Amino acid sequence: MGAGGATWLETYNRRLWLCAGALSEEGSGDDAYELFAALHAAGRPLPDADDHLRDALERNARISDAAATAMPGALDSALARHGRDIAIRLGELVDAWLHATVSGDEIWVAIATQASDDRFVDERLRDVLFRLVFEAAEAELWEPRADWPLGALAWFEVARLGLREPT
Repeated sequence: MGAGGATWLETYNRRLWLCAGALSEEGSGDDAYELFAALHAAGRPLPDADDHLRDALERNARISDAAATAMPGALDSALARHGRDIAIRLGELVDAWLHATVSGDEIWVAIATQASDDRFVDERLRDVLFRLVFEAAEAELWEPRADWPLGALAWFEVARLGLREPT
C-alpha cells in the first residue's frame, strides 16, 4: 500500500497546503499521481477562497482559545508586579502587554495590530481579545487609549481597564 499527496506552497503566507491525498496499491493502475494531475488540469487542487476563509477563521479561533487559557495567569503575573509590563504571546502569533498600575486599580492592555507571521490582526479578533481580558479581570470600566504607562507602543491597540473594588 502506498500513499501520495499533492501540496501547494504559499511562500508569501509561509503556508503549505495539502491539496489532495490518496492511498494506492503498489503496481495497481490506480496511480494517485494521475488523479492529482487530473485535478490540477481541472484547476481544482489549489486552495480557493473558501479554504483561505476557513484558514483565517481557524487561526482566529486558535488565538482566542490560547488567550482564554493564558489570560488568568498573565493577569495574576501583572497584578503581582505592579508598575511593570508583562509580555505574552497569544496562540504563538499575537503579542500582548499587560500593566497593572502601582495602585492596583487599573490594568492596561495592549494588543498588537500585526502578528508574528506578518499578517494583520483583524479588528474583530482584537475586540474578542480585549473582551477576554475585560472578563478575566472582572473589570468595570473600559477606556481606549493612545498612550501606555511606560512609554509609547508602536503597532498596538491599547485600553485601560478599571478594576472593581474588592468586596
